[in-house]
Amino acid sequence: MAENKANVVAGAPVATGYAFIAPKTAPKPSDAKTALDEKFKGLGYISEKGLVCKYKDSKKQIKDWNKKTIAMLQEDTSATFHVVFDEFLNMEVLKATLDPGATANKIAVGDGTVEGSTYVFNMLTAGKKMRIVIPDGVIAAHDDINFEKTELVTNGVDIECLADENGKYFYIYVDEDTQVAA
Repeated sequence: MAENKANVVAGAPVATGYAFIAPKTAPKPSDAKTALDEKFKGLGYISEKGLVCKYKDSKKQIKDWNKKTIAMLQEDTSATFHVVFDEFLNMEVLKATLDPGATANKIAVGDGTVEGSTYVFNMLTAGKKMRIVIPDGVIAAHDDINFEKTELVTNGVDIECLADENGKYFYIYVDEDTQVAA
């Protein structure tokens, strides 16, 4: 098979908005081009590192007495996305990551169960729209939050993907039909 430069892509965000969140009950997109439901709220700027997916699919070798591999058993499957939100005071970011009851005047951080949400990240790559949809994502870990004079206060998190009703952790949609000018 020959090489094809059209398959070489970068994860460049869409300039009109690229990170969104909605309740799990919101209608989930099933392609890269359809407008999001009004329940999706913008999460603002993301750091220049973008979105990092940590996908783990490990299997265990089962060997016989002669040390020959006779089977491979699924041991662990998981998916986590790491993202750093640059808009620390964005209310949707605060509600999703630190305090579901956050207000403009008060953010109460402490124990509590964080509800899962649907996350969508829109990109434009090689003139095509690409969309990552996490149907059920839960904030599983936080980066340190540094309050310094010479640095942005950011909110870095790991979004743990829980399997949906189809057993899938996330979806990547690419719009092959519509070429979009960068």
